[in-house]
Amino acid sequence: MNLFLITFFGLFSLDRGLKLYFLRAGEYVENSKFLIGNFDLPVELIILVVVFLIYLFSQRKRWGLFLILVGGVCNLVDRLYYGYVIDYMRIGKLPVFNVADVYINIGVGLFILELLVDKETVK
Repeated sequence: MNLFLITFFGLFSLDRGLKLYFLRAGEYVENSKFLIGNFDLPVELIILVVVFLIYLFSQRKRWGLFLILVGGVCNLVDRLYYGYVIDYMRIGKLPVFNVADVYINIGVGLFILELLVDKETVK
């Protein structure tokens, strides 16, 4: 089976499991905003972003895009099913977040590194 597919389902399952645990424990925050701050985008626009990420990933298999895609799908499932994203982790003064947000942040950093490495390789 494809490594990306196995990894996708593993990361997706980890996110779902943690969210269900904190949901049942009642220790979560309902996050109805998109990203950090007061962005409140319609679900249709978020779906378009996820579809665009799928297209980009299909063109060039990059782990950074993959992690952004997995995190986006995880949070999109929450938004479609519950109407909000389940956030449950707080570190210091950071806003409350979840594992899918971690995937997205690591993915952005990795994607930037992948672009820099590709640029170096082309020279």
